[in-house]
Amino acid sequence: MLNKNDYDYVRNKLQKELTKKTYVNGHYLRNDEGVNSRIKLPFEIRGCKAGQRAITILPNGDINLCGFLAAQDFPKVGNIKEIDDFLNFWITINKNDYLLNLY
Repeated sequence: MLNKNDYDYVRNKLQKELTKKTYVNGHYLRNDEGVNSRIKLPFEIRGCKAGQRAITILPNGDINLCGFLAAQDFPKVGNIKEIDDFLNFWITINKNDYLLNLY
């Protein structure tokens, strides 16, 4: 389990890798400082968005494509403690279409 200090470390580490207009703040996006939580995507989304717009990081550091999938014991896609470059990890997940390969 991550304690408060570990959680703050992970949150701060991810924040540095993301753009200035992105918040890493638990499950919620904030609309302050001109951040719009609804963004136009270059493709149409239908159905499940797991791994496309968000991921779930569990208290032990395991990364799942979705909190609902994690609760159903779907396999993790990594662990935040083992990832040096989160942006590259995110891009790899989307290129490899992990969700289709879980079944």
